[in-house]
Amino acid sequence: MFFVLPSASENFGIAAAESMAAAVPTIVSEEVGLSSDIRSHDAGMIVKCDPQQLASAISDLLEKKEKAATLATNGRRLVRERYFSRSAREGAVRALSAGHFQKMSQ
Repeated sequence: MFFVLPSASENFGIAAAESMAAAVPTIVSEEVGLSSDIRSHDAGMIVKCDPQQLASAISDLLEKKEKAATLATNGRRLVRERYFSRSAREGAVRALSAGHFQKMSQ
């Protein structure tokens, strides 16, 4: 099993972050916002939004189980350390407590 997000425009890529958090090997296009973090942490495969490159990356993960397992482990670590760390949670709590976010109905 793996996750593929071949988006031509994706500000962040929450679905990709969720797949990595679940230790699912992840393939994203260069246009996905967190692709640079994925690349720098060897946490997934980055491809151009091109059918041939997507097919090649998918084949690669299907054939190389050890590589897929490494990407899954690195992806989970990236998400935990960068996006769900204690400091990130504490920052979100501080922002909410300070009233930086309001209900949509207001």
